[in-house]
Amino acid sequence: TGSTWFYGLIKSEDNMKTWKKMDRGIVASSPSIVLCNPKDPNIIYTSGNVIQEKYFTTDGGTTWEPFSPTNAGDELKIDPHNPDHMLLVSEMTHIWESYDSGRTFKQINNDFWGAKVFDIAIAKDSQERIYVSNIGVGISELPLTEQDWRHLTGSPDYAYRIEVDPEDSDILYATYSPKIFENYSSIWRYTRDQSENFGWSEIFRINNSRGITSLTFDKSLPDRIYAGVIGKEGTIY
Repeated sequence: TGSTWFYGLIKSEDNMKTWKKMDRGIVASSPSIVLCNPKDPNIIYTSGNVIQEKYFTTDGGTTWEPFSPTNAGDELKIDPHNPDHMLLVSEMTHIWESYDSGRTFKQINNDFWGAKVFDIAIAKDSQERIYVSNIGVGISELPLTEQDWRHLTGSPDYAYRIEVDPEDSDILYATYSPKIFENYSSIWRYTRDQSENFGWSEIFRINNSRGITSLTFDKSLPDRIYAGVIGKEGTIY
């Protein structure tokens, strides 16, 4: 388009042939999180942990309003069943919940705010069941009909990514990244009705790896799952 931007939010409406800046009105725009409402693409949330002011738009970027209870947003999720329901994780690992599209928030993780939270997974078939990767500790769960978080004994303690099985919320997949004295990363599966090792099994190990930072299911083929591995040469499995 003849212009160069070093920071900010831009969009394309012609299959990426041209781009235009869309964050006019944001005081300091350097987003690391950009999230669209799943039912209305004109509703967009931006957040981040450096410079970025937290804003959202309901008109595709023409006007912006501030949101968020924290200055250091690290992860933002919108409930696929209810787009007014949102979860926000801060750099200080507080977890905040909103039921009015981010206008007001309530902190919900007083039980384990001291460690870093790296990922959130919401069960698609049981939306009140939430899993959280509490880095260095393991994985915690907010069970159905309960208000208190509980630790999943035996879960991997350096899980950078977790995914709920799209067809069975009683099955959870988690990555494991190596400690300083280890040279492998792995993928673990949690099955609620398995008695051995509190339901956890290591299903895939990758030697000479620095970690697995991505884990995602194929939306069209739920039996297929991908893992992104970092190390000397990044690999996708």
